[in-house]
Amino acid sequence: MLLLAVLLMVAVLAAAGLGISRVAVARVQVSSAADLAAIAAAQSSDCAAARDVAHANRTVLISCELEGQDVQVGVGLDVDIAGRTLHLNALSRAGPP
Repeated sequence: MLLLAVLLMVAVLAAAGLGISRVAVARVQVSSAADLAAIAAAQSSDCAAARDVAHANRTVLISCELEGQDVQVGVGLDVDIAGRTLHLNALSRAGPP
């Protein structure tokens, strides 16, 4: 009985660790996608480029604001963990210094 309890505890901890890892990887993904989308939009002065880059990174462009040579984009990603959906968003700005 004690062995079964220990095995169950190990399984629960492993599942929790996998969920945390998945969120961490997704957070990096959405942040990187926002950075790349902002750079693409700043280089082309077009939000369509930001949308294409966000889509290529398996994220969704939420917002894109062009103001002169500066651009700010928002990118989102939904992650399913243990039957729940977690919405991750990131903002990034690009333009001349």
